[in-house]
Amino acid sequence: MPGDDLVFWTSKPDSVFRTIVVRPHECGRMLSYLVHPDTPARVVYDYVVALKDRFHDRNNAILANPARLGHDAFEKIAITAGIVETLFRIAKDGRKEMERVFTSYFALEGLWNLILNGTPPERKVLMEVFINEHDVVEFCLQAPTSKARKYAPRYYSMYQENAVWAILELVLVHPIPEQEHYNKLIKHDPEILDLILSCAKMRRPAWYAQLEVNARMTEALTLMLNFSSEMVPGLGLCGVDDDELRKRLDKKWEGLMEGVNLLVSRPRWLKMVRDVWTHIEEENLDEIHRFLKRAQEDYYAMEPYKDKDFYNVAVHRGACRIATLRLVVTLTFLSDLPNNKITDTDLLNLLPITHSACQIVKKEDDVRGGQGTLKDLAEIVERKHLTFYKCGRTDRTVVLSSKEEEELLEIHDEVLTGPIAHLRLLISLAKRGLFEKVAQHEGEWEGLDVSGGIGALRKKILSDKDIYRCLVLSLKRLSDRREDGNRQFRTQRHLEEARFQYWGAAQLAAALIEFDEVTNGKYTSDAASLKGKASKELVLSLGNAAEMALGQEYWDRALVFAAGAVKVAEDHGMVDTSGRAVKPEEDVIGEAVHEKNKRRVERAKAGIQVKRV
Repeated sequence: MPGDDLVFWTSKPDSVFRTIVVRPHECGRMLSYLVHPDTPARVVYDYVVALKDRFHDRNNAILANPARLGHDAFEKIAITAGIVETLFRIAKDGRKEMERVFTSYFALEGLWNLILNGTPPERKVLMEVFINEHDVVEFCLQAPTSKARKYAPRYYSMYQENAVWAILELVLVHPIPEQEHYNKLIKHDPEILDLILSCAKMRRPAWYAQLEVNARMTEALTLMLNFSSEMVPGLGLCGVDDDELRKRLDKKWEGLMEGVNLLVSRPRWLKMVRDVWTHIEEENLDEIHRFLKRAQEDYYAMEPYKDKDFYNVAVHRGACRIATLRLVVTLTFLSDLPNNKITDTDLLNLLPITHSACQIVKKEDDVRGGQGTLKDLAEIVERKHLTFYKCGRTDRTVVLSSKEEEELLEIHDEVLTGPIAHLRLLISLAKRGLFEKVAQHEGEWEGLDVSGGIGALRKKILSDKDIYRCLVLSLKRLSDRREDGNRQFRTQRHLEEARFQYWGAAQLAAALIEFDEVTNGKYTSDAASLKGKASKELVLSLGNAAEMALGQEYWDRALVFAAGAVKVAEDHGMVDTSGRAVKPEEDVIGEAVHEKNKRRVERAKAGIQVKRV
């Protein structure tokens, strides 16, 4: 009699599973035992949890190594023996004892993970069985009306989230497509940009305040209009003499500018971009906190509130902020091109965004130990969040080697991206003579939509005092970020993370130098010192980024970074050839550093030649 089967009563589930792989016929016997009315509830619970955990562990293994996708030997045996029928019978058990209720829940979770572990064809077969033989949709919709009313909004929001993740994964494809791929997509239906930006400003509902829609949609848009991490925007390809590489990266940049031009061709593009930022700025964090704390009571959230839930919202807010800032950075490069559609007023209307992101950020030590509130800690989490996606990472049908798995979207935290965006916007203003125009303008500025109007721009954002504050802040963060890269490499040997930090520092340094040049040093008390310090940091960061790229065997970007370091040092007369030890505070580099960068250029060229053979 199955309910009295002492083999399953006395054995541990994992031992039984191992036996089944060798003796498949035992699987049917086990499944019959689990649904027999005389089988003890605790034994059924233990087996169902063990099955659920086994499928879940396999799921994690597939995430770590997509090559393992597909049902393994045990899963195939179990499916053939009728595990789907068994788990559905357990899931539909109507008994109300708590142990039975949890067993039913874990049976459903096991079914879900069993689907995830399959290849696309295997998933399709299982899903058809779920729908046609077990009426899974009707089963999932069964609930008392009073409870369903509370469940429904929360689950609706979760599926909104699933939908935007699907969109994000569509642009996280492998191999990385050329920009023309996204440009064609936008040209086919330009309204897609409006829809993305509309989704990106979606409000957080009381029933699901951790909604990720705004973060994921801004990231998706930024991926569609993304500049390559193989170069430093603003620095270009200075010093690179490889024609094939220059042609490839120039084509990428031209395609990007075409894509951004498609965005600014939309009738309400500026308002839509600003609305995304304003939505995040005006969110009521106290209200969000209250929503999260009441979600279990009001909307049957599975887990009780934890402070981590609030921090996760901060992460999503931070992702949305830096993606928007990256978009603004890209817009500034288009604004510098002739015959572009970005007006002077458009640039001025973007200033509040970048200015609010170029501020002092509290440190964790300042708010720990009871010195800060939960909101203070969440703000630090928000401002220090960074985005790092890789192509093909979410597609389990793609098998990637370490050499193929190059990053697709990298955005630094607001601590760095904020000053870069603000300086880039100030550079665009200076190139158009807008500092002088704003200072001399009388009356209202038509189309300007900034709190306090043009007077506020003159007295605050574009004042000499505030610009000097921005420059000092940027210089401090510039050296800090290079040191962050040093720590990543020296203490943990993280080539990718270190290169990421050096690349960000180089972007900020390039922006500082260009701002000083386009304003002729007007906004600094010691222009030579600013330019000298930024130039030295640029050379050091480029050289270090090149070294990390060489270690990863990313030869193209290694050449771009190393050649840039050599060219900047020579153009600015920064190489000290005296042979003495150069002090850290001096605005020059030693000859040994310069020669090292030259060797990096040659190593990169050698790697490129081997790759092209």
